[in-house]
Amino acid sequence: LKEQVILSPDETEFMYDAYNEMGLSKEWGIEDLESLLEWLNGLPEVITLYRLLYLNEGDEINKEELGDHYSDNKKELLYNHHNKGSIYGDYGENSILVTVKVNKDQIDIFNTLHNNIMYPHEQEITLKDKGKGTQLIDITNV
Repeated sequence: LKEQVILSPDETEFMYDAYNEMGLSKEWGIEDLESLLEWLNGLPEVITLYRLLYLNEGDEINKEELGDHYSDNKKELLYNHHNKGSIYGDYGENSILVTVKVNKDQIDIFNTLHNNIMYPHEQEITLKDKGKGTQLIDITNV
């Protein structure tokens, strides 16, 4: 992604449809989508990302496929899940923070944009191929 992220006209209209689904105007969508594209284009070539997993005792982490939903903001990720109530409330009782490094070209641009439109509070970065190829940095109980 050394070049700028640019959406095709069809992809752009799909994103505007997502804003419409959320009850937001096209004008809002135009401004917000521009902001999201600036954010993506401003990311460094190698990024540290964070993911929370909820596991039960005895569950194992698949280190070959660490998953595709991450955040580049550890503080906000932990705050959103612990202080605002996790969307994973019925999953395992142990929360695990996974820290990885990825190359920017591993980001699934289309799904990252769409997920940030549909779930703006999550500040999510979606990776390609279930996170295969990420460099595992740390696994911590939180």
